[in-house]
Amino acid sequence: MTPLKNDLERIATTLKQHLPAVVDGKSAITEMRSNGSPNWRQMEWIGFWFEYFVDEVFLTDSVGLTGPRIGNTQFDMMLTEPWDLKVHPSGARQVILNDKTAVDSCIEKFEAINFLLLSGDVEYDDERQTFKIWHDSQKGGVSRYEVMRVREGRPSRRRKISFAPTKLIGVRLDKPSLENAIRSRQIGYFQAGMRNSNGKARNEKYMMHLGKKVTDVETYEIEIDHF
Repeated sequence: MTPLKNDLERIATTLKQHLPAVVDGKSAITEMRSNGSPNWRQMEWIGFWFEYFVDEVFLTDSVGLTGPRIGNTQFDMMLTEPWDLKVHPSGARQVILNDKTAVDSCIEKFEAINFLLLSGDVEYDDERQTFKIWHDSQKGGVSRYEVMRVREGRPSRRRKISFAPTKLIGVRLDKPSLENAIRSRQIGYFQAGMRNSNGKARNEKYMMHLGKKVTDVETYEIEIDHF
């Protein structure tokens, strides 16, 4: 069994005991807030919830260790190799990975980086934006980003209100497979030239196109079905 498959089987063995069939947004955000997670305010709460959840049920059981920090980027887990956690809706065509410079440096130092992609079915907020209004009320009002969005006339993204996990996908990238994935356009770039609400330039990130397959990028999938 390869390191990718071995690590993913270890992760799945633990997660199957705890991973809920449906993650309710209000409950997840409230739990993160109550337990001191700094990311409960985030609009894209599902990804931050998954990081929080894995830290609570996997890393605290001493099954794995927190991943390495490279620059300002904290990778999520260290098993046989470093791992980073991502979540995407079923049917999504692409998933944003992580900071390009940090990923390159991680591969240089550890020879590879693995991504754990949790795929699932998403339910969205209603037309009255009931969930958004609730979340804003918990935060004490709208964020600076939201104020800037309204000022610039950009549309508001519909909030996700629940998430039902369906599949775990492991992806391993070393230097040759990353370079090949970039050449074949399985992996591209995200947010080059974009800025934060404070005007500061955002770091460029890698983005994986899920519909493209490259033979030397190792992947391994585990259907959940609720395990």
